[in-house]
Amino acid sequence: MIGSRTLHLAKRHLGSFVRHNTFAKSRNALGIYRQFLRGDTKLKGYPIEVIVDPINVCGLKCPLCVTGQRENKRSFGKMEFEEFKRIVDELATWLYKLRFYSWGEPLLHDDIYRMIAYTNEQNMGTELSSNLQTLGPGKARDLIESGLELLVVSLDGASEESYSKYRRGGDFEKVVENVRELTSTRNSMNTRYPIVEIQFLVMKHNENEIDAIKKLAGQLDVERVRLAPVIVNVRDPEQVATWLPVDEKWSRYNRGSL
Repeated sequence: MIGSRTLHLAKRHLGSFVRHNTFAKSRNALGIYRQFLRGDTKLKGYPIEVIVDPINVCGLKCPLCVTGQRENKRSFGKMEFEEFKRIVDELATWLYKLRFYSWGEPLLHDDIYRMIAYTNEQNMGTELSSNLQTLGPGKARDLIESGLELLVVSLDGASEESYSKYRRGGDFEKVVENVRELTSTRNSMNTRYPIVEIQFLVMKHNENEIDAIKKLAGQLDVERVRLAPVIVNVRDPEQVATWLPVDEKWSRYNRGSL
């Protein structure tokens, strides 16, 4: 699993490093890497990739997510465009990529397409992760025209039954249709981007659908499927019993040590 994960991450990020490289960025990155190899505890340099959470709100109620369970101690809110622009301007010289997600659903932000476009104008790669519930009519074209390079779609089931067990409040068919519209529109516009990746959290109730999700991804003209291990609170026996897959090769955890 470690080897496959490393290969996946290389595929996910290498393109941005190649497309958006400059002399200043490469010098900064190499300097950081040399310090890492030496074991330095204080790095002299700048980040080469950042995560910006434009909004920490989500309409779903996923049982293992603090946002979905409304357990996030931070107040709900969204970032103003000018604050976002300040961050991008400050780091543009060094950044290869900016990721638009963490604890919220980024497509709920009114300025998300503007944010992506501005980031691209500053020669940075862009990655966004979404449950794709809120991609309304005509928005597929807006997302493509923003210049987004990589879209990660959370789709943890190849059927409504398995999908809704975890993505509570979500609509399986809506996600499928939104992905289909996006890839169809992208192809009609004769552009490669955004590359679409389906992220499938492997859990006890859906591990039997791995082949099915790969087949569905092919039907939707999606470039990649990422089979990702689910994260649980190992101190909660109910979470372990409910969500961890039976096949340990899809798990972060050794059941014998839990």
